[in-house]
Amino acid sequence: MHGGSPFQQLLWCIAGLPDTDTDSDSTTRTSTSAPTDTRTPTATSTPTTSSAPTSAPTVYSFSTYLRTVLRLTSTSAGFPQGSTTSASASFSRTFSTFSNRIPSTSGNVEVYIGGTSCAGGGLDSSFSTDQSPAFTTATKQAASISLLLRTSTIYVDSYYISAQYYVRDEDGRPQVTTSGITVNLVMTAGSTSLSSACSSPSSSTGAATCSYTSNGLSSEFSTSGNVTGSVKVQVLYSDAVVAESSSLTLTLGAKASHTALSEPNMVITMPYSPRFGGDSFTSQVLARTTTSGGTEYVLGSFNAIVYYTSSILTFSSLSGDSKYASPTVNSGTDGVVNVVVSRLSSSTTDAEVTGTAVTLFTVTFSLVSSATVGTSSNVLSLSAYSMVTTANVEFASQKIGQVDDAHGGAQTQGQLTVTELAQVGIYAYAAQAELFNTAYLDGTDVTSSITVKRVYNKYGESDTTTTAATCLGLADATVATLSSCDMVLTSSQSAGESSLSVSVTDGTYSTSVRFRVWFPSSITVMADDAELNAVTGAKQASSCSSSLYQGTELAATATWGGSGLTSVANVDVTCLVSFESSDSGVASVSGTTATGIALGTATVSISGGASGLSASTSVTVTDTVVTVSVLSAVLVTGATWSGVDSSVSLAPSTAFTAQTTFVQSLTAEEDSGPIYVFAHFSDGYWQEVPSADGSGVTVNSSYSSALTVSMESFGSADFKGTVPDSPSSADSEQLLTATWTDSCDSTTIASGFGGVTVAVATPTSATITASPTKISRSSDGAANSPINTATSSTLTVTGTFDDSTSKDFTLDSRSTYTVTSGGALVEVTVGTSSVTASVIDGTADFGSATIEVSFPTYASSITATVTVTVIGTSSVALSSNPYPTYSGSSSFTESVLSLVQCTSTYQRAVLTATATLSDGTTHDVLSESSYAISQTSGLSVTASNGRVVASADGSYDVTATYYSVASTAFTYTVESNRVSVTSLTHTTSWSGSNFPTTFYAVKDSTKTLSVTAVFSDGTQFTDIVGGTQSSWVADTEYATFTSDAADKISVTAAGVATLLDNHYQAVALMATSMCSTSDITDLVSGTMDVYANLRPATNDVDLGLNDGVQFTSTAVGGTFSVPVQIETGSNTLNLYDILLTIVDTDVRATACSVGSDWADYTFSCTINDPSTQVLITGTEISTTKSGLVTVATVTLQVQSGASTLSPIVGTIQGLLTSDTSSEISVALGNQVAIVAGLGAHELSSSRRRQLLEVEILSAYASRLANARAQQQRELDARRARRHLLQTTSDVLGDVNRDGYFDTFDVQALKNWVAGSSGYTDPTSLTTFQRQQFDPTLDFLTAPDDTSKCPQGWTYGTPCPHTQDIVYSNYVYANFYRWMKLSSPEEVDAAVSVPPEPTGVLTFSVLIYGKDNAVVSDTTVVQFEIGVTGDNLQMQWSVGTYVSSSEDGVLVTASRPSSGVYTASATGPVSNGNSFVAESAVGFVAIVKTYDSEGASANERVWAFQGSTQQYQSSYKAFTTFELLGTTSAPTEGPMMFTTAPSSASPTETNTPTQTFSPTNAPTSTSPTTSTPTTVPINDSNHEHPDDRPHINDSILQLPNDRPHINSPTTSSPTIAPHINESNNRPHINRYEPRVQPRAPQQPHINESSHEHPNNRPHINEQCYSNTKHPDCNVCPHKHPESNDEGPDKNDEPNQDPYYNEYSNHAIHPSRAARH
Repeated sequence: MHGGSPFQQLLWCIAGLPDTDTDSDSTTRTSTSAPTDTRTPTATSTPTTSSAPTSAPTVYSFSTYLRTVLRLTSTSAGFPQGSTTSASASFSRTFSTFSNRIPSTSGNVEVYIGGTSCAGGGLDSSFSTDQSPAFTTATKQAASISLLLRTSTIYVDSYYISAQYYVRDEDGRPQVTTSGITVNLVMTAGSTSLSSACSSPSSSTGAATCSYTSNGLSSEFSTSGNVTGSVKVQVLYSDAVVAESSSLTLTLGAKASHTALSEPNMVITMPYSPRFGGDSFTSQVLARTTTSGGTEYVLGSFNAIVYYTSSILTFSSLSGDSKYASPTVNSGTDGVVNVVVSRLSSSTTDAEVTGTAVTLFTVTFSLVSSATVGTSSNVLSLSAYSMVTTANVEFASQKIGQVDDAHGGAQTQGQLTVTELAQVGIYAYAAQAELFNTAYLDGTDVTSSITVKRVYNKYGESDTTTTAATCLGLADATVATLSSCDMVLTSSQSAGESSLSVSVTDGTYSTSVRFRVWFPSSITVMADDAELNAVTGAKQASSCSSSLYQGTELAATATWGGSGLTSVANVDVTCLVSFESSDSGVASVSGTTATGIALGTATVSISGGASGLSASTSVTVTDTVVTVSVLSAVLVTGATWSGVDSSVSLAPSTAFTAQTTFVQSLTAEEDSGPIYVFAHFSDGYWQEVPSADGSGVTVNSSYSSALTVSMESFGSADFKGTVPDSPSSADSEQLLTATWTDSCDSTTIASGFGGVTVAVATPTSATITASPTKISRSSDGAANSPINTATSSTLTVTGTFDDSTSKDFTLDSRSTYTVTSGGALVEVTVGTSSVTASVIDGTADFGSATIEVSFPTYASSITATVTVTVIGTSSVALSSNPYPTYSGSSSFTESVLSLVQCTSTYQRAVLTATATLSDGTTHDVLSESSYAISQTSGLSVTASNGRVVASADGSYDVTATYYSVASTAFTYTVESNRVSVTSLTHTTSWSGSNFPTTFYAVKDSTKTLSVTAVFSDGTQFTDIVGGTQSSWVADTEYATFTSDAADKISVTAAGVATLLDNHYQAVALMATSMCSTSDITDLVSGTMDVYANLRPATNDVDLGLNDGVQFTSTAVGGTFSVPVQIETGSNTLNLYDILLTIVDTDVRATACSVGSDWADYTFSCTINDPSTQVLITGTEISTTKSGLVTVATVTLQVQSGASTLSPIVGTIQGLLTSDTSSEISVALGNQVAIVAGLGAHELSSSRRRQLLEVEILSAYASRLANARAQQQRELDARRARRHLLQTTSDVLGDVNRDGYFDTFDVQALKNWVAGSSGYTDPTSLTTFQRQQFDPTLDFLTAPDDTSKCPQGWTYGTPCPHTQDIVYSNYVYANFYRWMKLSSPEEVDAAVSVPPEPTGVLTFSVLIYGKDNAVVSDTTVVQFEIGVTGDNLQMQWSVGTYVSSSEDGVLVTASRPSSGVYTASATGPVSNGNSFVAESAVGFVAIVKTYDSEGASANERVWAFQGSTQQYQSSYKAFTTFELLGTTSAPTEGPMMFTTAPSSASPTETNTPTQTFSPTNAPTSTSPTTSTPTTVPINDSNHEHPDDRPHINDSILQLPNDRPHINSPTTSSPTIAPHINESNNRPHINRYEPRVQPRAPQQPHINESSHEHPNNRPHINEQCYSNTKHPDCNVCPHKHPESNDEGPDKNDEPNQDPYYNEYSNHAIHPSRAARH
């Protein structure tokens, strides 16, 4: 048989045989003589025990006999190149062409022995070294980048720029290196250039998104038109640009220019940019509150209506601005969102809601998904339905709001462009862009799919994969074909290509994908041994008549290349092909092995590949006999590796050479390895001889003491060698003996040896451990509960070797256990799974036993010992402590049991039994012991818990026995002597943080007190009420409890406290010892001060703090805060109406602010109207507030002369929660007194200590009774009025038709204005009920005018309006009054025009309060009559002239008891007491209110229908009339206003005019008939241009139109108007504190050179603020008859008791300080 093929050369190298042909490309190999095994056993080769080597031996000559192949794992990238070579026991092979898989593919080189080239073989899987360290194919840097722009047009309101880019490396792969990469989006427009970092490219697609979300190009948008810019992307590595895309056009859409509002109105914003169906956008609604003339209105409430086209938009949500209370929103009508806001938030300032752009709210819409694409007009519009000042003056109504949209200008209908999701481009990629046509070799198509992604025109829209794209462009079918968008390589292709481009088209969009295709050429098939000879003496197992022929390994190589590619030759493709034999009867092929069957020649070729693939080789089977020169057995335990790069380049030229060296390391017992058997034939070829082929191969160990051999599968081997226990070290080339026996006749075909080195480490030491180390006999108490000592110990033996390894020898048969001491105590038992040391029963001894482990047959010099201790119960002792136990009781021995205090009950003890073991440890064995008592009665012991109970005097010995061990006796002495209580200490736990002893709970809640009693013998009861001893000695037998305020916190004798009421100071709860006999006279007590503080039950109200006392004790002049809280349980709060009653001589309300939980909702608080009351209300259709809701904080000031205790009571007049069944209202007649909030304030002063407690409580009881009586009278009066009113149908303000006016009507008005469900159709209401919608009486002055009706209201007037909500709320807050007129005729009747010019002109209106009763004395009505010329001098017989202006004459009406306010006048003297004829004379009624201190505010002035006397209002006549008269004659000199002599009718004569008495209440006086008083207008030439006195628009009220509150002096101070020098007009500074009204006094005219330049009366401003100013001859702020300064000496705003910047400005009088 002849050798000579390259593959033979490969195997020769494996075999370590000399190669006569050094040319690796040679196709022949010269055979040499086969080596013979000259190794023979020698007598001296018997292994000997020796020290272990310092390192494991490597495989030496035995590796020469291995047929070893290195190959790649199945998932690795690359191909083997060349063959596996060997040198010096190492094997190596080169691997290259790693681009056959995608970049970043990991792989390993593996080594196999035996088996075939592509399957089987390898080391055992237990060896982790059968594979090399992993390598990974590296990516290349990006070489190109392309860009798709999603947002090609951006807008001012949609300026996000979004682009999609994709990168490719130089070969067209999408996988690029991302380490160190930066991708920047570069944007340029105008003079602005920006750069923004993009996301890193995808590791699989190379694509990523660039998003720029800043508005960096904002300055480049133009109102003149679109602006063109550009966008591109750049790729950088280490800040160097390596690729850049083409620039794409970026359009900046034209910026709309909107016209600014010039007058009060609202504007709503809309998107300028196109939107997609399903998108959402938020519009902002803003308001202008300033007129073009500069008048600034403070927008306090409003009603806005947003209209939208429902086929395009759907309403999503609405969010109010924080400056306002939460809006009431009605979106129930499709296409309409009605928004009502009735007040400001509590902290909002005027400046925040005044100006040209006051934010009101935002509203969010969603586009209907099916909205028509294109531009639609009238998509959104706005109605500024009502804009009302904080003084409830409407300054804009039913205005069409402006819409700021893409149109620009001033639009009233908003347009919106709806765009559709549209494709803007595509990108495509192939995950595998570099392909190897293996189909040519194996017939299996190679496919790489092209993925096509669509990119869309919407920011944030994800790309989608499409299968509708078309892929074209392959002109050369010899390289590849396309199937749809799959690149396919088949066996029909015949060429490769370095760059193959595929065009991808999707509609109008296209791109390309580049491929590289490698094709195999120069394919060669080789056989390791082309001549297969008969093996001497061997027969085929399947036919004993046929010789056994050699087998050979087959291999195939190819050259990969193609057009433009650098070829890679000598690539092993064996594992890619299939081989077949032309004559399987001559030579059969299985995998990559050909085996001789019969004489002849067969051709082995590649099957299954391309039809034109003809590579083959011949195999000849001859009868030439070969003998086995060497039969070698090889044992391997592992391998080492080198030469494998961790990162491998994709370049075709990249290669690495992996090298492995086999290791045979047998250094410890149980070490093992597979044994391979190879035959080396005389013709120089090698062949594995596995037992699986039917041959009789056996392997034996020549030295079983060093190595044993078993026949079992181990890896690909059939034999396994294992180091036995107690091995001998050996190092022999003949330790293994292999025999190949013919299976037919059992003759030996060949035999040989295998070298093995067994270098076992030498044992150096051993350790033995016992767990546990203490054990006990099962019969001893120590082994039983509760001690539970183990009865045996588990032993563990570990041997340590000189190589630092260790082994468990516990169950090793070589381990011998001996009890060297204490053998009578323990014995050792070796079981199947453990070794134990157990106590030997039958002896009671305790002590230690030493257990030794030795290894006499293995390592006789090594021993180890461990000590196990046998323990048991030595003794039992008894001890006794007091019971119940307490801290420290364990150190107190209780041996004497005495009677407790004066009871008949003895003390008790707890007995403890302690067992002491032989090792000195102690254990409580109480529960497991038995007890014996010296007497059968009088004392008992409970074994389970040791409780000792005595029942009779005597001496008692108690012994305990624990598992036969008895204690010494413990003696108890029981005697009738008594132990007395020496101290009582309260330990009850209460609530409260600042005041921990606060009893804060619902009324009638109970609390069991906890008190510790200490007795004379030092023992204790830690809880006399609820402690364990209470079951056998009740606390009531030796202690009692009392309270010093039992009406606040009561306490039973047994120590149960009940919270009954609030208390102004801590309640002393006292525990006192007691004795029912005279045995103990020295009694003790213990006291705890507890604060009684009621928590409200559901639907109750709490006032004050809930930690400590209810109201903070305060000195005279000081203030204290009173939080107001409502408990709603789990229900949400919607409405409340709370009336607090105080004693105004004790405390006075100075401020009231909205609570933290109600800041976003409608709220009002009225103080000092009257001074004894605080009215707190809140209404909201829907809230989220539940539980304990803080709605307000009232500030009270302690007055001079205040009582020590001041009661504060309250009434819940209205309450509505989500549980409507619990409604409280006046209409239902179920108003209730506040329970939890009832309390008293204690004066903090020395006077408190000077008074006897009984006097204080007596005075308080009287005042509380008065306060409650006052409260009850108010309740009764309201109920009576309710009953009276409900008997009629006409109740002013009764919107909800329940027969009464209250906060529920305000709530109902809100619903009507908002158009809530059930509040849209008023047709069922009576005319009068409809009129209650409109308390501002708009329907009377313009009955046909529906401008103030809600949008869509089709029912005519009267109708509700935003102003009406505020007006009704103000009426209920006592700020406004009802004007009771029911028809336009009644309005006309308000003016009685005389039929003759000399007659009497009379004006009258009927004013009612909120309870539909005649108003109190705190209401002033003024009439403004729009006359001109001589009529300005009309003479007033009823009423008081105030002033005249360009709007006419202002007069204060008189108020008779009937509630009709009247004023009467006759013609001017200058015209002979006759009126001058005038047409359309306007009449305005102005209603002003004052609190009990005479203070007013902007919120307390209302004009029907408008007047400059009202804050931020202008003149608007309530009605007009025709005044009959003569023609006016010219007048000379100054005009004089006079008060004419009375010429009125008898009725008018008796009509009183309003004056103010010193008792704080107005009185009525009849008009006099005195000579008319002449009032000069102006005697200078510098009078006002309209020749009439000019009144500053900001005048809150005139000095002579307010009720006068008497000052402490006998004379009344006066108020002089302050002259503002800037406009030379009388001005009352609205930031000055309000003061007591004074009688009229002429303003002080400064006679100095500082007189005002227009010679008009000048009031020195400094005099106004400083009574000591030298320019003040007579200071208007001083009482004329007194040297004392008046109450106005302090001008700072914070001196105003009604000014509080934190209070609710929508309602509270402090709004005056805001306007």
